Amino acid sequence: MRNCFICLICLLFAGATTVAAQDIIGTPSIVNYTKEIYNAGNQNWDITQDKRGIMYFANNDGMLTFDGVRWEVYKLPNGTGLHSVMVDEDGKIFVGGQGEIGYFESDENGRLQYHTLNQLVPASHNTFADVWNICKSGEDVFFRVNAKILHLKKDKIIVYPGTYWSFLGEAGDKIYAHDADKGIVEYEKDNWVPVRWGNDLPKGAVVRSVLSLNKDSLLIATSQFGAFILDQKGLRPFSSPVLNEISSKIIYQVLLLPNKNIALATRLGGCYIVDTKGNLVERITKNEGLQSQNTLSIMSDDKGNLWLGLDNGIDLVAYNDAVKHIFPEKENHNTGYASVYHKGNLYLGTSAGVYFTPLKKEGDFSRERGQFKLVKNSKGEIWGLSVVDDKLLIAHAAAAYYVNQETAELLDMRIGYWGFQSYENNVNNTAIAGTYNSVSFFDMSVGLPKVKQIVYTESARFIVQYNGVIWVGHPYRGLFRVIEDDNKQLVSRQYLDKQGIISNNHNRIFKIRDKLVLTNENGIFEFNEENDHFVKSEFYQNIFKGELVSYLMEDRYGNIWFTQDKRIGVVAKSQNFSKLTYFRELENKFTFNFEHINVLDSSNVIIAAEKGFFHLNLASYIGDENKPKVLIRSLKTLVDGNDSLFYGGYGENISKPAIQFNKAGIYLSFAAVEYSHPGDIEYSYYLEGFDKQWSAWGIKTDKEFANLPAGSYTFHVKCRYGNEESLTASYSFEILPPWYKSWWAILVYVLSGVGLLFLILNYQQQQHFKQQHKRLLQQQHEHEEKQRNLTLQHQLEVQENEKKIVELTNEKLQVELDHKNKEMASSAMNLVRKVEVMSMLKESLQSYKQMTDTEKSGKEFQKIIKTIDKELDNQHEWEQFAVHFDKVHNNYLQNLKAAFPSLSGNDLKLCAYLKLNISTKEIAQLMNISVRGVETARFRLRKKLSLPGDTNLADFLIGLQGKE
Repeated sequence: MRNCFICLICLLFAGATTVAAQDIIGTPSIVNYTKEIYNAGNQNWDITQDKRGIMYFANNDGMLTFDGVRWEVYKLPNGTGLHSVMVDEDGKIFVGGQGEIGYFESDENGRLQYHTLNQLVPASHNTFADVWNICKSGEDVFFRVNAKILHLKKDKIIVYPGTYWSFLGEAGDKIYAHDADKGIVEYEKDNWVPVRWGNDLPKGAVVRSVLSLNKDSLLIATSQFGAFILDQKGLRPFSSPVLNEISSKIIYQVLLLPNKNIALATRLGGCYIVDTKGNLVERITKNEGLQSQNTLSIMSDDKGNLWLGLDNGIDLVAYNDAVKHIFPEKENHNTGYASVYHKGNLYLGTSAGVYFTPLKKEGDFSRERGQFKLVKNSKGEIWGLSVVDDKLLIAHAAAAYYVNQETAELLDMRIGYWGFQSYENNVNNTAIAGTYNSVSFFDMSVGLPKVKQIVYTESARFIVQYNGVIWVGHPYRGLFRVIEDDNKQLVSRQYLDKQGIISNNHNRIFKIRDKLVLTNENGIFEFNEENDHFVKSEFYQNIFKGELVSYLMEDRYGNIWFTQDKRIGVVAKSQNFSKLTYFRELENKFTFNFEHINVLDSSNVIIAAEKGFFHLNLASYIGDENKPKVLIRSLKTLVDGNDSLFYGGYGENISKPAIQFNKAGIYLSFAAVEYSHPGDIEYSYYLEGFDKQWSAWGIKTDKEFANLPAGSYTFHVKCRYGNEESLTASYSFEILPPWYKSWWAILVYVLSGVGLLFLILNYQQQQHFKQQHKRLLQQQHEHEEKQRNLTLQHQLEVQENEKKIVELTNEKLQVELDHKNKEMASSAMNLVRKVEVMSMLKESLQSYKQMTDTEKSGKEFQKIIKTIDKELDNQHEWEQFAVHFDKVHNNYLQNLKAAFPSLSGNDLKLCAYLKLNISTKEIAQLMNISVRGVETARFRLRKKLSLPGDTNLADFLIGLQGKE
């Protein structure tokens, strides 16, 4: 007996050693959720997920839900905690608490409402304690209490008493249970019957899980006796050194993973994953990032992530993620800087030294087990690991080393080294190394490489060999070239930047696609050897659209890896460098400014990180076609600081809410059900009916709209993770018009308007009648008045016309009178003159008669003759006539002379006589000329007046008027 005990102890020790020594090298990311984060009880006894991706936890405070962004707690009516939760395909969430069974279901507005089933439990069995398991088969739901199983069948509950029901669960398509007396049983047609092939579990065994390994094989896990296989061969232990070690940690729950591995949650040792033969695949403990070793529940979600319900918290293990951590030191996660695979070993250089582990490098090696060991003498900061001529060289912060098996042998300790590479210009096995102040050349042909030449320059962290020239890039001092001088000696010469391309900082050089590439704050440039200067690269401009790039690396497949600020990504050659793939999981986590990307193959990419290293399965990452999913989680209104929930985020075919106008402050929340990297999700949203375009991408998971006008709206939201964009989630709602714009208000307005219009029309009609009557009277009065006015006006017009006739008659008579007066005056004047002349002639004749003297009488006779001649000379008479004529005819002759200056005195006489309409014969007598002389005078006058031939001279002169 003592020997058996010693053997058992040795076996357990060997198992423990095996477990410790064979950890998987790739550790998945673990997200810790403390009770302070989810704000509920510390213990989480059960976990499930609905078809939309929302997680549910049976927590000490109630049902705990998580959508990737928000945690919510739904309490039971009796305020007890939950130990079990199960979601069926219809969306009902069955829960079991202390003395309480029921389910949550969404109402018409997507809010979860609790429905108790206790009223269906027979009165004799209505007193029970904790409900530990819930499972479903078809339409039947089973609840496990320690002393009974409650079976919900249609609308009633059947009770199956037992001594101690330690387990209830599904395996394959069947329901299994375990009772202390009955053993393992399965449900068949309303009965619990013993399982086939035996039921010989150790007495007192407490069954924790039953898994279906295949059609005819069950795995039964107990808390204290380990695991068993039940098949047609009967019941037998499922044991191995690893399983024996795990059993000592107290198995609490077992889960069959999609890849057929088995996950075992323990109370003392965290979570272990084994294969179907019992070999350890992986263990997940506090060393890997769990909050506690005490796990109460385990579940695999639809993305292959593992959820662990702990005794104090919840942990998410991104078990199926394409990105995993590699920590060479399990406890101290030092910064990673370099990696290399050499002779079957993976070497990792960190800030603490070089670590290595044997590696088969078959498929995704992050799943391989291995134990990292420190390379002796390598402690310190490691900047680079390089294989040159099949020799592994270490670039140490204080020296250079050569790795000989598991030991680092010193090569040079005078200064720190950045890295090594083969010298392309030398066939004699030479390596070049960049140091803190030089480029050193090593002879690799000897057993232990030796320094054979040193070319001093600036710190040579970035070295590129291009067309036989060694280029050295310094972040802020510029570029240098190692070339031969006139003496054929290698010297360092600074590159003269004639184009002003070199930046004051961040200058780096790389060799990509057989071209020398320079990156800095000014852009990306390629070296033009013909012109000996750098030019802006159109190739990289098309790829990066002008965004700055700080690091470039070409892998063995021609893909170009890059970093931009805190992001890291790759451009695939197979896609003609047209698509940028970013790894958001690595954002702000890699060693910025000391980037290291080692592409071993498409399944194994090692990236140096601030904490250890990342392993990236690029093929899996790019080939993962699972799009992220986004859900609209709530719609609330915010009025005076009070919330009104109109949509609770659950259920399907939700009714479209109608929201009062005074509650138009709308608050919408949304979430992507992406749990392994929740901080790497971005969202974009668009409110149809309000916004004109989608919002910019951002991490915000809620949106508030204030003072929305009345109308119908649809809120759309989408998310993206890396380069994958989700489908759009939409939710419609309506803002009702304010009460004064509602249909009944409008109806009241219409009816009131019609009534008011009727009253107005009636009033207007009465007023119209009154106005018509008044208008008729007024029109009659106005007509009579108008008739009187017209009569009076007619009389006045008659009188006025008569007056005007009298005036015109008087005027005519006055004109005639004036004319007669003028004629009488003219005649009188002529008469007076004639009297005077005749009197003078009379006196002269009388004197002549009395004269006797012949001489005197002759003189007197001559005097008379002269007087007669003088009288016959009518010039003076004419002048008198002209004066009187102008007076009578308004200065007619003066105006005529002014108008026609060429007219002579005789012309004016002729005009005056013609004006007076005197005949030609009379004019001849008055002018003392012949009639023909008058005709000649008329002809000359016409010419002076420039009269056309068809114009009558007399009519023209008569028609002319004088001016006052």
